[in-house]
Amino acid sequence: MAPAATVQPVACAAVLAAQSQGHVGSPRLREGAERESPRLGYRPALDGLRALAVIAVFAYHAEGGWARAGFLGVDVFFVLSGYLITALLLAERRREGRIDLRRFWLRRARRLLPAVLVMLAAVAVAVPLLAPDQASRIRADLLAALGYVSNWWLIVGEQSYFEAAGRPPLLQHLWSLAVEEQFYLLWPPVLALAVRHRPHRRMVKPLLVAAAASAVLMAVLFRPYADPSRVYYGTDTRAVALLLGAALAAATTRWQLVDQLRRAGRGILEAAGILGLAGLGWAIATVNEFDPWLYRGGFTAVAVAAAGVVAASARPGPPLLLGRVLGARPLVWIGRRSYGIYLWFWPVLMVTRPDLDVPVHGAPLLALRAALTVALAALSYRFVELPARRGALGRVWADVKRARRTRTPLPRSAAAWGLGLCVILICLGAGVATDHDGARAPTEVAAADAGGLNSALAAQLAIEPPGPPTTPSPPTAAVEAAAVEASTTSAPTTTLPPTTVTTAPVSLPTISARVTAVGDSVLLGAKPLLEHQIDGVVVDADVGRQFADVLSTLRTYKEEGRLGDTVVVQTGNNGPINPAQFDQLLQMLRDTPKILVVNVKVERAWQNANNDVIREAITKAPNAVLIDWHALAGAHPEAFYDDGLHLTPSGIRLFTGAVLSALGAAA
Repeated sequence: MAPAATVQPVACAAVLAAQSQGHVGSPRLREGAERESPRLGYRPALDGLRALAVIAVFAYHAEGGWARAGFLGVDVFFVLSGYLITALLLAERRREGRIDLRRFWLRRARRLLPAVLVMLAAVAVAVPLLAPDQASRIRADLLAALGYVSNWWLIVGEQSYFEAAGRPPLLQHLWSLAVEEQFYLLWPPVLALAVRHRPHRRMVKPLLVAAAASAVLMAVLFRPYADPSRVYYGTDTRAVALLLGAALAAATTRWQLVDQLRRAGRGILEAAGILGLAGLGWAIATVNEFDPWLYRGGFTAVAVAAAGVVAASARPGPPLLLGRVLGARPLVWIGRRSYGIYLWFWPVLMVTRPDLDVPVHGAPLLALRAALTVALAALSYRFVELPARRGALGRVWADVKRARRTRTPLPRSAAAWGLGLCVILICLGAGVATDHDGARAPTEVAAADAGGLNSALAAQLAIEPPGPPTTPSPPTAAVEAAAVEASTTSAPTTTLPPTTVTTAPVSLPTISARVTAVGDSVLLGAKPLLEHQIDGVVVDADVGRQFADVLSTLRTYKEEGRLGDTVVVQTGNNGPINPAQFDQLLQMLRDTPKILVVNVKVERAWQNANNDVIREAITKAPNAVLIDWHALAGAHPEAFYDDGLHLTPSGIRLFTGAVLSALGAAA
């Protein structure tokens, strides 16, 4: 996501740019631009809207409880970008009689490239020092970022936006910047060609049709109860917000240039803006990323709400209530730096993971992350973005040519920019050349250690050399009573069925049994210890796995005759479970002697619903046993890293012990 550029008085700025390149246009055009320029001025409310959007995105990824759908801030930026870019190009067409594509792309490059190059160089330097686990992928990620194709690279690599084990890619957030840059590359030539043959107002309907086509494509490609990252990242499925912003600009350019709105029209726009802002706030606070309606028109509704706020904020005339609220100085300050904030927030979050990178949690960690992000963005704005926007790079190039021609030393400013550019290029080159395995996060260690228990992880788990295989015995009454008492505060309110295991053994036995275990990254974290303790277990786990994938995997095992006597099903962390599909799973496994189903402990909107689906379904299956991980883990907060999902070493022991207890109870 690239927050759109802050717009200075556009007509004046464009005229100055044209003068500097020697093609101002006819005196009549110059006179018209001077007459209209006061009406196309800077709107502080738009910067305030940028601020709210970037705050929502930051809060969502920093796990701020109030921004359950803070990722929708990206759609606000898309609408803003579509609107502002189209409005600027149409204004240029009115003044100059044409759209200068070369000049437009140079302005975009000058606005966006310097700051992102500095961030990329910093990430390239940070990887070996702060995130060595990223070394094996940083080269490809950097190349994708430099080519502005990060979103398609993430799609090809099947990198989930909503679920990841270990440390997600440090440049994952550049997917939206790539979407915008692809729009900046493709849309201006189309617009320049279209306005040659028709008035810009006649483009509104084609733009709305194109936006509708993008929304329909998203709805068609979306699969309920599956990871929606493909439709979330795709330029084709996310273009709806950009196109709606462009349609808004085409529809309103005239009254942006000349104040034609009557008082009643201003009141309608103000009401639309207030309702749109309220709708955005409601969606950000309540929606979750797996809601089917979000992909079946919800993103379009969010874009429409954002367009209402943009129209009200950009309207001519003095600001009303919405303009004064969004134009507040603190919001404007943040909004002007929103591009830098977006560039830096994700790398900052990814190198300040609680317990893994820094020894702080909660509010102190949130304050640390916010302070680092804003500080880096402020430095970028002051020393990179503003100088580049004001022509520093052009002056440096002119100084270089002058120095070569006159054989005189470079001015200090030119030398400083040249040195800085060399450092950036060296850092990027070093990052692109990096290609080795670094340290891995605990879950990644588990994923790579399919052949046996990693020695470092074994030391953390305090595992003793295994003795001869034994048949597990059910937990003692004292252990069971203690576990149940400890978990009463976290257990569901409904009565548990009799086939429920809520305990873990104090010591972990080593057993021999034919077990097939299928699940997501929670099971992946426990995989090495399960394989160490159970002779004959097959663990098939993957990051971000949805229930539909679990069902498909188990169906393959059954068709190939590879199912064990006991099947462990661990699922439901990454999205809603389809009740009908869960019934299909139990029906498919009806001939399996025992099914151990692990329920969900994850602070997400679908936790309770998934647990209800699991609990209700297994009461109908006499061969099913519930491992009440929600109750057991709820009494052991130390079992999780700060994300509340992935298991610490003690959590791995607790999870493995619960499975072993269930095997004993099922024996």
